[in-house]
Amino acid sequence: MIRSPVDNLLPYYRYAQRVQNDLFLLRSRGINLIPQIGYFVTETEQLQLIKLTGTVPAHYKGGTYNIPVLFWLPIDYPSKPPIVLVTPTPNMVIKQQHQHVDQLGVVYHSYLVDWNTTKALVGLYDILVEIFSRDPPVRAVQQMSRSINPMETSFVRNVPQTTNPFPNELLNMKNQLTRKIQEAFRNHISSAPQKIEHLMQQEKQLAATDASLAEEKKRLLGHLDSVYIEPVSYTHLRAHETGRNLVC
Repeated sequence: MIRSPVDNLLPYYRYAQRVQNDLFLLRSRGINLIPQIGYFVTETEQLQLIKLTGTVPAHYKGGTYNIPVLFWLPIDYPSKPPIVLVTPTPNMVIKQQHQHVDQLGVVYHSYLVDWNTTKALVGLYDILVEIFSRDPPVRAVQQMSRSINPMETSFVRNVPQTTNPFPNELLNMKNQLTRKIQEAFRNHISSAPQKIEHLMQQEKQLAATDASLAEEKKRLLGHLDSVYIEPVSYTHLRAHETGRNLVC
């Protein structure tokens, strides 16, 4: 039996069986996402990963529009979420200020931000159908008038498409990390007065303990001063020792 490139790459995935199950669920539902092998390029290395290419239907104003997308599956999926991009064709452009898709095509959604191992590709696909149907992330490029400068038309046609999603992933991770740091800082600032109050109370308790110990020390020293110890001469001690009457 001939194995596909995807089957050959699966053993390198940390949770290969889970990846295989999620891909099977996509196929069983007839979802138009085709698994392939691609090279995920970073600044220091080139990773061979499974990618899913295809379209997500957007049911908008009585029509159905196919939104081209690209999924990258990290090597430790599903511990980490897939990277999702909208990849417009030459006759499409990404909408300005879309709620869930930036101008680089990176998809943002709480389903991805709050990703955990209980979530799956099928659920993510359903989320994309929902948000794209509510507001399609791309629009058709309008036909240019012949009066427009040909150089401007050429420039529009030759806008480079995003081929390396790694910078987009970094941007996504940076934004998430920034939000988490800001939240942690706010929590730290908001809890600072309580922590300071707690430390002040501990300081007062230590001061009271020190005062109590000083008072106890003073009392014990005063008690020792009140005890009278009668001095005894050496000759007197010898008299007791020998039983004789010695002249002191």
